Amino acid sequence: MNLVDGLERIRGILAANDADPASIAAVDTILANAGRMGGDNARAQSLLQITKMLMRTPAANQNVDVYNDLARIEQQLTIRANAMAQERANEVDRPVPKDKKFYKAQKEREKAEKAKQG
Repeated sequence: MNLVDGLERIRGILAANDADPASIAAVDTILANAGRMGGDNARAQSLLQITKMLMRTPAANQNVDVYNDLARIEQQLTIRANAMAQERANEVDRPVPKDKKFYKAQKEREKAEKAKQG
Protein backbone atom coordinates (compact mmCIF):
# COMPACT_ATOMS: atom_id res chain seq x y z
CA MET A 1 0.00 0.00 0.00
CA ASN A 2 1.23 3.48 -0.82
CA LEU A 3 1.98 5.49 2.33
CA VAL A 4 0.35 8.72 1.10
CA ASP A 5 -2.81 6.86 0.03
CA GLY A 6 -2.93 5.13 3.40
CA LEU A 7 -2.56 8.41 5.28
CA GLU A 8 -5.36 9.94 3.18
CA ARG A 9 -7.62 6.97 3.97
CA ILE A 10 -6.84 7.30 7.69
CA ARG A 11 -7.63 10.99 7.49
CA GLY A 12 -10.98 10.07 5.92
CA ILE A 13 -11.70 7.58 8.68
CA LEU A 14 -10.87 10.23 11.29
CA ALA A 15 -13.29 12.63 9.62
CA ALA A 16 -15.99 9.94 9.49
CA ASN A 17 -15.45 9.23 13.20
CA ASP A 18 -15.85 12.94 14.06
CA ALA A 19 -12.34 12.95 15.46
CA ASP A 20 -10.74 15.81 17.33
CA PRO A 21 -9.46 18.52 14.93
CA ALA A 22 -5.99 18.05 16.44
CA SER A 23 -6.01 14.44 15.20
CA ILE A 24 -6.83 15.48 11.67
CA ALA A 25 -4.22 18.24 11.84
CA ALA A 26 -1.58 15.74 13.03
CA VAL A 27 -2.31 13.43 10.10
CA ASP A 28 -2.33 16.40 7.71
CA THR A 29 1.13 17.42 8.95
CA ILE A 30 2.53 13.94 8.43
CA LEU A 31 0.79 13.70 5.07
CA ALA A 32 2.38 16.98 3.94
CA ASN A 33 5.82 15.79 5.11
CA ALA A 34 5.39 12.47 3.34
CA GLY A 35 4.43 14.24 0.12
CA ARG A 36 7.50 16.48 0.25
CA MET A 37 9.92 13.70 1.16
CA GLY A 38 8.90 11.26 -1.57
CA GLY A 39 6.19 9.43 0.35
CA ASP A 40 4.60 8.57 -2.98
CA ASN A 41 7.23 5.85 -3.29
CA ALA A 42 7.04 4.73 0.35
CA ARG A 43 5.16 1.53 1.05
CA ALA A 44 3.34 0.20 4.09
CA GLN A 45 1.88 -3.23 4.73
CA SER A 46 -1.56 -2.06 5.81
CA LEU A 47 -3.67 0.73 7.25
CA LEU A 48 -3.24 -0.93 10.62
CA GLN A 49 0.54 -0.60 10.38
CA ILE A 50 0.26 3.07 9.42
CA THR A 51 -2.13 3.69 12.31
CA LYS A 52 0.26 2.07 14.77
CA MET A 53 3.09 4.23 13.43
CA LEU A 54 0.92 7.34 13.87
CA MET A 55 0.21 6.33 17.46
CA ARG A 56 3.95 6.51 18.17
CA THR A 57 4.36 10.07 16.85
CA PRO A 58 5.04 13.00 19.19
CA ALA A 59 1.64 14.50 18.34
CA ALA A 60 -0.12 11.38 19.61
CA ASN A 61 2.10 11.14 22.69
CA GLN A 62 1.49 14.75 23.67
CA ASN A 63 -2.27 14.80 23.14
CA VAL A 64 -4.50 12.13 24.64
CA ASP A 65 -7.37 12.95 22.26
CA VAL A 66 -5.17 12.33 19.22
CA TYR A 67 -3.96 9.04 20.67
CA ASN A 68 -7.53 7.96 21.51
CA ASP A 69 -8.76 8.78 18.00
CA LEU A 70 -5.96 6.70 16.50
CA ALA A 71 -6.60 3.89 19.00
CA ARG A 72 -10.25 3.87 17.90
CA ILE A 73 -9.16 3.46 14.27
CA GLU A 74 -6.78 0.69 15.31
CA GLN A 75 -9.63 -1.11 17.03
CA GLN A 76 -11.93 -0.71 14.00
CA LEU A 77 -9.27 -2.01 11.62
CA THR A 78 -8.43 -4.93 13.90
CA ILE A 79 -12.08 -5.94 14.18
CA ARG A 80 -12.50 -5.71 10.42
CA ALA A 81 -9.32 -7.73 9.79
CA ASN A 82 -10.45 -10.44 12.23
CA ALA A 83 -13.86 -10.62 10.59
CA MET A 84 -12.29 -10.96 7.14
CA ALA A 85 -9.91 -13.67 8.38
CA GLN A 86 -12.83 -15.58 9.90
CA GLU A 87 -14.80 -15.23 6.67
CA ARG A 88 -11.84 -16.59 4.66
CA ALA A 89 -11.45 -19.49 7.10
CA ASN A 90 -15.15 -20.31 6.80
CA GLU A 91 -14.89 -20.20 3.01
CA VAL A 92 -11.95 -22.63 3.03
CA ASP A 93 -13.68 -25.01 5.45
CA ARG A 94 -16.91 -25.10 3.47
CA PRO A 95 -17.38 -28.43 1.71
CA VAL A 96 -17.24 -28.39 -2.07
CA PRO A 97 -20.29 -29.96 -3.73
CA LYS A 98 -19.58 -32.99 -5.88
CA ASP A 99 -20.31 -32.89 -9.59
CA LYS A 100 -22.40 -35.29 -11.70
CA LYS A 101 -19.33 -37.26 -12.77
CA PHE A 102 -18.69 -38.30 -9.17
CA TYR A 103 -22.21 -39.66 -8.70
CA LYS A 104 -22.20 -41.35 -12.09
CA ALA A 105 -18.91 -43.08 -11.29
CA GLN A 106 -20.25 -44.07 -7.88
CA LYS A 107 -23.32 -45.66 -9.50
CA GLU A 108 -21.14 -47.57 -11.94
CA ARG A 109 -18.94 -48.88 -9.10
CA GLU A 110 -22.04 -50.04 -7.23
CA LYS A 111 -23.33 -51.83 -10.36
CA ALA A 112 -19.96 -53.49 -10.85
CA GLU A 113 -19.92 -54.69 -7.22
CA LYS A 114 -23.45 -56.11 -7.53
CA ALA A 115 -22.46 -57.88 -10.74
CA LYS A 116 -19.49 -59.51 -8.94
CA GLN A 117 -21.64 -60.63 -6.03
CA GLY A 118 -24.58 -62.00 -7.90
